[in-house]
Order: sequence, then C-alpha cells, then structure tokens
Amino acid sequence: MTRDRPSEVTVFVYYDYLCPHSYLVLQRLDTLKKERPLITFWRPFLLEVAPSAAAESSRATLGDERSSRDASLAAQFARDLGRSAFDRFHVRLFEAVHLESRDISRRGVVLALAAECGLDTSALERSLDDGRYDEELKLARAEAERYGIGATPTLLFGRLKLIGAAPIDELRRVAELAATEI
Repeated sequence: MTRDRPSEVTVFVYYDYLCPHSYLVLQRLDTLKKERPLITFWRPFLLEVAPSAAAESSRATLGDERSSRDASLAAQFARDLGRSAFDRFHVRLFEAVHLESRDISRRGVVLALAAECGLDTSALERSLDDGRYDEELKLARAEAERYGIGATPTLLFGRLKLIGAAPIDELRRVAELAATEI
C-alpha cells in the first residue's frame, strides 16, 4: 500500500547552543520537516568541560568561561510562551552563536536576542533571577544520562539513536525506520 504522505515521526534532540553540530542538525531537521511530518522536542544538554590544568590556564588567559546556561533557561521561558516563540528564539540563539560569533554566555546578549524576537525581557530576566527553569535543566540532564547520552547533538527517533551531525540522508533513513516501528 502506498501513502500520499509519510507517517509523522517524533524526535528528541539533545543539544547545546555552543555546539556547531547541534546547529547543523537544526538546519537538517528543518529540511526533513519539508519532506515529512516531524515533531521535534529540543532538550538542553549543556556541554561541560572537565577541569584541567590546560583549561584553567586557557581560562585565565582568555577569560573563556562560556556557557549556554542562561540561553538554555531563556529558551525554556520562550517555550512556555508557545511553539512559535520558542522556534523563533531557538533559531535566533543558534544563528547568533554560529553565524555572528555572539557570546550568549553573557546575559545582556541573551536579553538583546530575546528582545529581537519580541519576548518580554523584564519577565525573562525575572525568570532567570528566580531560578524558575533551573530544575528543568537538571531534569533534562538526568533524562539524557538515563538514555546514555553524553554528547551533543544526540537524536532519539523512538528507540533509534543518532549521535552527531548525521547527514540528511541518514536522518531520512532513520526517520523512515522510526515511522515503521510499532
């Protein structure tokens, strides 16, 4: 039996805004969405650098303590405003980092990007200050660890797992396999 429209597939993407491979996956999933119904759940998985003498020396020299924590918390705030607000802000954060080299570890940058996307920056800043979404980041990390996830991006298509910036043909293949799983 042939189908006019492919089956809907759900994918969970564990990502970090600072990860260039996560940005590539965002672009490739957008392409895939044009070909088949795809429900995407973006789950923050902040990259953590293990402390080392070299890293400490580098930080002391360059002041590099970049983290996407505030950006990830802000994305959770946008998610609560609706899918459109989240999608717009989520893409904007990735573009700011990977196309414009903006430092989203700085709260002011995150707030400026939120303002560009029409988010209420006063409410967003209050949510960052009161820790409203801190527990969600912890839960997302614990969830990822339960699934054996230790790198970004990691994509879960049902029971099928892809790690890294898989080529679009591989995403298509796995999405098709996931669509046939019962």
